[in-house]
Amino acid sequence: MVKQFITLMLVAASFSLFAAEAEKITNLKGFVIENINGEKQPLVMAYVYCDNTTYTAYTNNNGQFVLDIPEGKHDIKVSFMGYESVTININTKKTKELSIELKKDNSLASKF
Repeated sequence: MVKQFITLMLVAASFSLFAAEAEKITNLKGFVIENINGEKQPLVMAYVYCDNTTYTAYTNNNGQFVLDIPEGKHDIKVSFMGYESVTININTKKTKELSIELKKDNSLASKF
């Protein structure tokens, strides 16, 4: 009975180690800014997310974000109301930090 329990525990531990290796999480850090008359300003509460996943983040008061995503290739999308959304294709093995500039969506002004 003790041998069966130990064997079961070893098998469970092996699965846990395999699962941890299967999806390594990395920190993607960055800034989201806008350019106003040549001066860069942070965008607060811009939405940053990894497309086709549930990994999301919002920028803080300094326009900074940290997005914990699995290692690999991803499309990172950034949006903010009244601005054109941006999609950036990254590989987390090469890219650990982003600086993203959003531009105002002038097409919205013509609709009103």
